[in-house]
Amino acid sequence: MRELAACEAEPCSTFPGDGYGDGGAPLSYTDNGDGTFTDDNTGLMWEIKTDDDSIHDVDDEYTWTNDNAPPYAFNGTAKTQFLDALNGAGGFEGAEPFAGYTDWRLPTIKELQSLVAYSTYSPAVHEDFPGATATDVYWSSTSNANNENNAWNLSFNNGNVNNNGKNNDFHVRAVRGGR
Repeated sequence: MRELAACEAEPCSTFPGDGYGDGGAPLSYTDNGDGTFTDDNTGLMWEIKTDDDSIHDVDDEYTWTNDNAPPYAFNGTAKTQFLDALNGAGGFEGAEPFAGYTDWRLPTIKELQSLVAYSTYSPAVHEDFPGATATDVYWSSTSNANNENNAWNLSFNNGNVNNNGKNNDFHVRAVRGGR
C-alpha cells in the first residue's frame, strides 16, 4: 500500500493514480459499507457524500473560521457543526461517532489532491469514486503559510488548488487516518 507521505516528499513528479504514464497506481477504492470508503492507494478512510439532507449532504458548505482577526483559529462551522457532529461531540442530538470513530478531521491539501482524477472534470473524480462530489471548492486543513487569513482548497470541477479567506463557505469531506 502506498503511503501519502511519499507524495509530500520532494521531488514528487506523480501522485498515486494520477494516470500519468507509469507514475502511480490506478485510483482504487473500497466501500466499507458504513458510509465510508478507503482509498486503496493512501489507506485513508473518507466520508461518502450523499444527496439526502443529512450531515453528509454534498450540497452543504461551511466556514473554516469564525474569527474576524488573526490568529484565525479553526473554529468555523466546518468544526463546530460538521466535524463535532461526526465525532459525536458538541451536544448534538443523538451524537454518536460516525462509523464508530471519533477522529474525523479535514484533510490536508495533499490528502485532498490524492482523490482527484486529473484525466476527467466536472467532477474531477474517477468513475468508480464512491458517493457524490460537488463540482465546486472543498476546504483543506492546510493554512497558507504566506497569508494567515487564507487556507488551501481544491476545486473538484477541475482539480485546481487555490487559497481563499478562511471565512468563506465551501464544501468539506471528512477523513481519518494518515498523518
